[in-house]
Amino acid sequence: MFWANIDRALQEREPKERSALVFIHGFNVSFEDAALRAAQIGFDLQVPGIMAFYSWASKGRLTGYIQDGNTILSSESYIAEFLLKLARQTNVDMINIIAHSMGNRGLLRAMQQILSQVEDKSETKFNQIFLAAPDVDSNLFRNLAKAYNQLAQKTTLYVSAKDKALATSGIIYDSDRAGYNPP
Repeated sequence: MFWANIDRALQEREPKERSALVFIHGFNVSFEDAALRAAQIGFDLQVPGIMAFYSWASKGRLTGYIQDGNTILSSESYIAEFLLKLARQTNVDMINIIAHSMGNRGLLRAMQQILSQVEDKSETKFNQIFLAAPDVDSNLFRNLAKAYNQLAQKTTLYVSAKDKALATSGIIYDSDRAGYNPP
């Protein structure tokens, strides 16, 4: 029913508007907050197609950082499944993705899984992927980020040397974060 509803919403749009923007939230974000942020992004960007979000089970609190890190890792295959179903089971012409902070951990490995499952790049329909302040080990990112170039038309990495959350993550994991230090 879910995929049928998305497909129906896409069919009601003009052909040039049959796109989707998927938001994958970061650490310390509840389901409700993820829904609100996705709606705000869709409104602010005036998304011509549909706005969607993938919400993984964040604890939604600052003290849940380590647990959230484990949870996003166990969400990787579900993120891949969601994105592949969106591409294969609907009339979407292109998929854009915004992943924020810890959500990038799940997306990075999900893209690896998608890459191993698709035979033809056109099967995925990924257009632009925006990686906002990825809370991902920078070495791991360098090794796995090739999937973005192979699956998407364009990938943009947003970094900041002043992001306190990523600086703290780097201390906790004793490694540079892809979104803190430009890779």
